[in-house]
Amino acid sequence: MSKEIEQDLTDQVVASFGATPDARLRTLMQSLVRHVHAFVRDVEPTQSEWMAAIEFLTATGKMCDGVVRQEYILLSDVLGISMLVDAINHRQTSAATDTTVLGPFFIEGMPERAWGENMALTPGTAALVHGRVTDADGKGFVRIRAIPERLVLHDNVLVVFIAHRLPGRRIPLDQ
Repeated sequence: MSKEIEQDLTDQVVASFGATPDARLRTLMQSLVRHVHAFVRDVEPTQSEWMAAIEFLTATGKMCDGVVRQEYILLSDVLGISMLVDAINHRQTSAATDTTVLGPFFIEGMPERAWGENMALTPGTAALVHGRVTDADGKGFVRIRAIPERLVLHDNVLVVFIAHRLPGRRIPLDQ
């Protein structure tokens, strides 16, 4: 196949998304096709190498359970894509702590937990992380808004599982 035919193939696939009603989704899909096709042209995988990649993605999908295990999120994390998306969407002053992804503990729609309650739905070893949340000038917050699965107040020490500005419930630090 000539390079012109390869480019024609890419152009045809990009054009196939031209009628996508959502303009942003259309842009994302067309750009994804261009970049994935460029990747394939760059590395020139053999058919058996490409099949191994497909088998890897298939196995990743089979590990997802639709409840708490979402392996594609972890793959996105491993590839650094989750952090890049977060960085792009939370550009801020250099004086502030960088934001981070919601992490492996966040699952949309989970029930609210009591303070100190184990949030895990699967067995494992618990981890405890201590930290202090301040503004860019080093001043501590009197109140912080957070999702309860993220922060726990224990002996007047804020235990931070993931340091991130999240909407949710207010936690008084002066209790």
